[in-house]
Formats: sequence, structure tokens, C-alpha cells
Amino acid sequence: VSWIHTMNKMKKQTYIGLLASILITLSCQSYKKSCVHNCGIGTTQELQQSIPVIQAHLANNPKDLTAFYSLAMSYYKLHHFDTAIQYYDTLISLKPNFNGAYSNRGICKLFLGDQQGACLDFENSVSYGQNPRVLADSSLTEYIAVHCK
Repeated sequence: VSWIHTMNKMKKQTYIGLLASILITLSCQSYKKSCVHNCGIGTTQELQQSIPVIQAHLANNPKDLTAFYSLAMSYYKLHHFDTAIQYYDTLISLKPNFNGAYSNRGICKLFLGDQQGACLDFENSVSYGQNPRVLADSSLTEYIAVHCK
């Protein structure tokens, strides 16, 4: 029985990781034109170095959605999900219909074990018109159908 629980937990983490990979990759593609964009940054050191640069940019541009998005992505990639959620919260407060912020915040909540909060964010993301490529892939809508009802 113990190994079944372990296998189910591993399947869930694999599914969350796959869903996260799809949503994060697609949402990054829409922000590549920004000078503060960091989706292509791969190493932990590069991510850590990008944070103060983006924060300095925000000091002069306090409503730059792309900069907040980049910070949220940096913290997400560093597995600092609580901090990433704070930046996604800021994005949502500045632009309440920012669908990518909802889906990415939902992923962070999944990793923190907040299934109910994740489902609410995913549903908001879809209601605000989540990236059609994600919907065409149906990963997000399938997740909602299976885990959020």
C-alpha cells in the first residue's frame, strides 16, 4: 500500500511538472520582445543575477507588467513559489484579466499543495482567454475537468 501511495504521488508530481512546462513555455514565448524578459535564462546563477536588474528597472517603471512577470518567472524557476505568487498577485492587481498570471500562479499553488487555489486560478485563466495554444493542447482544460470539479 505504501508503494502505491508513493507511485500516485510521483504521477501527480510528473503531471504537475508537465503542465507547468507547457504553460510556462507558452507564456514565455509571448514576452520575448521585452528588454527585461528572462525566460531564456537557464542557470540558477543567471536567474539570481537577473532579479536585482529587474528590480532596479521596476524602481523607475513601477507598473511594468513585463518586469513583474519576469520576477515572478525568476522566482518560479528558482522554486521560490511563495515569492513568485506575490509577484503574480501584483500582476493580477495591475491587470485583473492577465490570464497568464493566473495559470502560472495556479502552477505555483499546485507545487505548494493548494489544489483548490490552483483550480480557481486555472478557471480564471480560462475565463480570461488563456493562450489558445494551451487550450488547443487541452492540458489546462483537461486538468480542470479531472481535478477541479
